[in-house]
Amino acid sequence: MTVYIDDANISWRGKRWCHLYADSLAELERFGERIGLRADWLQHHDGEKGLPHFDVTGVKLVAARQAGAIPVTGGDGNYVRLRRALGHGEYDMTASRLLWLTG
Repeated sequence: MTVYIDDANISWRGKRWCHLYADSLAELERFGERIGLRADWLQHHDGEKGLPHFDVTGVKLVAARQAGAIPVTGGDGNYVRLRRALGHGEYDMTASRLLWLTG
């Protein structure tokens, strides 16, 4: 399994944000926990409105890179591949934990 960090560089609330996503929901959750991301920061955890991901900036962006997230460009084929898999029910949505439900 692989975790990716894109170069979206989206301006929001005075910061520049990127997306952290992975080959499976469980891998993304484990990686996020490892670098100190809160479970409730996970976007699209149900996969219904888009590919599950974390929005990261600053210290967490650096932590993701140092922990081994693979840098990719916005037009990277992996993102397209994973979105397609999600749309076809082939993206592994098995969660490693359900903290956002137990809040």
